[in-house]
Amino acid sequence: MRGTVRWWTGRVSRRALGPLAIVAAISVGAAAAEPSPQVSCNIAGNDTSSFASLDAMPPAIVAELGRRMAVAGAGAPTPLMAPRDAAWQVTDVVVEPLPGRRFILGGRTGSRWYVWYESGGVAHLYHLAIFDLPDAAAAPTVIAHVITRLDELCVVTRALTQVAGSGDEGLIGKFW
Repeated sequence: MRGTVRWWTGRVSRRALGPLAIVAAISVGAAAAEPSPQVSCNIAGNDTSSFASLDAMPPAIVAELGRRMAVAGAGAPTPLMAPRDAAWQVTDVVVEPLPGRRFILGGRTGSRWYVWYESGGVAHLYHLAIFDLPDAAAAPTVIAHVITRLDELCVVTRALTQVAGSGDEGLIGKFW
């Protein structure tokens, strides 16, 4: 009995417990994500709305996100990002093919549209993408894409929806 731990009906050596615990934690952690963050944000203005689903946003915004998030030669495509509260790839350990991003919230103020999402991997990041999409435009213009803290998403969104445009001023991150 020395060096073993008795489990219900069988024995497991103490040396095997560590790797078993790690595999169990990884298997549960990747797919069993916590619910999406709840961030309240009051964007001032008469012409505003918010969306709890990426599918409710204009197809041109979704297409631009897809274009920027595409990975060349990545094999079988996974969805652009997981819906709110859905399972997603929280860690960098791939157990099953899940999206590496998850939608948090989207909204509009005038012709400015914003998308909040989180990405997993080695670091858990919160992203804000802001687009300008006037009624007559066929495609959106990216105003900003930044990574910020969860508790700053609203403040940064309020500020950046007022920016005239970014061009190459450093407000468009390379990592989507």
